[in-house]
Amino acid sequence: MRKNGCFRASDVSVVPSINAYQVGTGIVFGGYIAGFYAVFLPVVENSVLKLMGVVLYGILAVCVAVLDLVCTLVDPSDPNLLRKLEFIKSGREWDDTLHSAVQSDEVCFCVLCKVSVDPRSKHCKACDKCVMGFDHHCKWLNNCIGARNYRPFFLLLTLTELMILCQLGVVLAEFIYCYKEKSYMSARIEDVFDGALERKTFLAIAGVYSLLLFVTSGLLGELYCFHMILWRKQMTTYDYILAERMRKEEEQSQSMHSVDCEDGLRYVSTGGPDRSVHGRS
Repeated sequence: MRKNGCFRASDVSVVPSINAYQVGTGIVFGGYIAGFYAVFLPVVENSVLKLMGVVLYGILAVCVAVLDLVCTLVDPSDPNLLRKLEFIKSGREWDDTLHSAVQSDEVCFCVLCKVSVDPRSKHCKACDKCVMGFDHHCKWLNNCIGARNYRPFFLLLTLTELMILCQLGVVLAEFIYCYKEKSYMSARIEDVFDGALERKTFLAIAGVYSLLLFVTSGLLGELYCFHMILWRKQMTTYDYILAERMRKEEEQSQSMHSVDCEDGLRYVSTGGPDRSVHGRS
C-alpha cells in the first residue's frame, strides 16, 4: 500500500518509493529555474526589473516547490482506512462493525481494503487503497489527488503556470531584442559572460528554451482550464471519466438500435421497390 508520493508502507515498515516521472519533472523544472537565473536574468540591464525578476520569480519558485511537496507527502486515504491502520499498528484487532467511524447514511464497503469507507471514496489500483474524494492518480506526483490535497494541487497548477509564463515573457523579450539591437545585445552578452557566450549562441539557447517553455505552458494551461471547468460543474476528474463513458455507451447503444431498425425495414419488405429510410438495398 502506498502511503504517499514518496513512501510505500509495508506490514513492518515504511520504505522510500519514487518513480521516473517525479525524477524527470524535478530535472526539467530545476533546469528551467537554473537557466533563468544563470543565463537570462543577468542579461537584464535595468536594476529595478532585475530585482523584481529575482524576488517575484523566486517567490513563485519556492511556492511551487512547497506545494509540490505538500501534494506529494499528504496521505489522501479514506479516514476510516487510516483509523483501521492505526488500530492494527497499535496491536489491536479491527472489527469493522464496532470500530467504523464513517458518518454517512450510505456506507460502502471496500472488499480490497476490508473496511467501510465514505461513498465519495474510490479504491486506487496504483496506490492500493481507498482515497477520500478521489479525483485522479497523478503519476507526476506519484500520489492520488483527493479531498485532502486537491486545493494544494489546483494552486500548484496555477502558480506553476504563472512561473512558466513569467520565464517565457523574459526570454522572448530578450530573444526579440537580440534581433532588433544586434550590436548592443552582442556587447551586453559578451560583457555579462566575459566573452564566454556570443549573441548567436545566446539566441540558440533562448530559442530552444522558449520552445520548451511554450510546450510546457500549453500543456499546463490545458490541464488548468480542464480543472476550472470541473470546478464550475462541481465534478471530479473521475466523475467526468464516468460521465463520458456512459455517454459513449449510450451513443453506441442508440447507433446499434438504429442499425437494427434499418435491417428490420429491409428484411420485412419482400416485394416492390426498396423503401428503406436511406434508400439502401
